[in-house]
Amino acid sequence: MATVTFIRYQKQSAGALRGVASYVSQAEKTMGEDGLQLLSGQNCTPELAAQEFLATRQMYRKNSPVWFYHYVQSFHPEEEITGTQAHRLAQTFARRAWPDSEVLIATHLDTGHIHSHFLVNAVCCQSGKMLRQGPSTLHTLRECSDRLCMEYGLSVLPKGRSNAKGMTAREYRSAAKGESWKFRLMYAIDHCMRYARTKEEFIDRMEAMGYGVSWTDSRKYITYTTPQGMKCRDNRLHHEGYTKAAMEQEFALRSTYLRSYGWGGELAGELVQLGRELERNQEPEPITDATTLYQYTDRKVLLREQEKRMALGHRQDDHQEVHKWEQTM
Repeated sequence: MATVTFIRYQKQSAGALRGVASYVSQAEKTMGEDGLQLLSGQNCTPELAAQEFLATRQMYRKNSPVWFYHYVQSFHPEEEITGTQAHRLAQTFARRAWPDSEVLIATHLDTGHIHSHFLVNAVCCQSGKMLRQGPSTLHTLRECSDRLCMEYGLSVLPKGRSNAKGMTAREYRSAAKGESWKFRLMYAIDHCMRYARTKEEFIDRMEAMGYGVSWTDSRKYITYTTPQGMKCRDNRLHHEGYTKAAMEQEFALRSTYLRSYGWGGELAGELVQLGRELERNQEPEPITDATTLYQYTDRKVLLREQEKRMALGHRQDDHQEVHKWEQTM
């Protein structure tokens, strides 16, 4: 089975972008079974992804504080999948999730579980619009990942639909009026899950908000007690994401990231620092032939790429005498 995780950064910058791209692209992490790096780019050159992200941002004159989005697709340690298979699945996932965006895709094999990183440009290279992430984005991405896993014959996280109870008409009316204690409980769970690193920390945070949590290995369900004394099992919360199985899987994955990368701001801080070190200690990499082998089939694409190349410091006519655009029917 696989799940998709969103990596948050408190502050982004060009240095942070370069640092994250450098980190996920490390050869020792991405070296496949056949000796080839499991590194690829969608609408970009993987070795030059950070530079091309910045060029797109400059070309469309964007100054948003969001420079990129970082997601990770992680497979269960017992999943029978090779690094090459995981990378192919990751490429398909990127095409479905962000078809018009520049995406750096890197599959890591250096930990106890295979996982793929997706670094997505926040500026769409096709339209120049900003890519937005809403409250339902992560859920949508996880559903897309589950569908792909099933297509590839891999396992998926049990949905628990038989345990998840639907919403009654009375509950719907109460929720519409903002009076549902059950929806306040769900909000509290969402809030604590946003920041908790472990099950124990989740329970502590819930108790700090006045909720009791009975979560033991011997019981099938998690039982919550509201500040008003109302009791509720996890399977009565309208969505399988609140079930014990789903939450235990989530914390198992978070535990892996705690060991491998640190948590949240620690990861962001390390990568930002790495980006700053790269800026201080390394000369810019030559990029003169980044687009010379591409056969353009659309004049708008050619003009867009010329603007990007000029933003990167090239002359407008660099290498264009060999590979002309061709209009196709």
